[in-house]
Amino acid sequence: MNSRTMNSFVFATVTAVVLLLGSRTVQAVEMSVAVLDISQVPNYTPLVKLGHLVTAKTNMISLAAGGSFRVACPSAVTGTIEGQNAVAQTDLPPNKLSVEVPAGWLPAQRELPGFINVPGGTTLTCSYLWTAVAKEAMYSLGAGGTSLPIGGDANTRQDTVVFEMYQPGSGTRDNNGCIH
Repeated sequence: MNSRTMNSFVFATVTAVVLLLGSRTVQAVEMSVAVLDISQVPNYTPLVKLGHLVTAKTNMISLAAGGSFRVACPSAVTGTIEGQNAVAQTDLPPNKLSVEVPAGWLPAQRELPGFINVPGGTTLTCSYLWTAVAKEAMYSLGAGGTSLPIGGDANTRQDTVVFEMYQPGSGTRDNNGCIH
């Protein structure tokens, strides 16, 4: 068999495999995001309860998932809270991976820098900007100088959750400085 015949045979074989596999419904990488209830820890502390869970699934053997967050309040005296986490794994299909953002136990608690300096009786409308991403590995299937990429799909999402932070007044009488 000469090289032209061999290349034609390989091309025909790869085309047949692609058509057979393509006739099935092929799912790209799937991703879901569960955002926790973002809120100030009770009793007007500078702590924020936060986090989200990114769950990804693919029929490829390699999968990576993760995300990031940023908490910001419209105040000249407060800073931001930022974090991220990502994990990769190799497993037999269906490959499923769940990642906590930030890493560790959820809900996480993080201190809002500078909140102690917010004037008493102030209500801040803050935001929790979150991102999530899932990506599967890409492989090349080929022979005889012809290749076909398989996989490599990605899924990305982001959104914002709004919540309030309260700094009570400094009065000594009952309900003096009460915000609500």
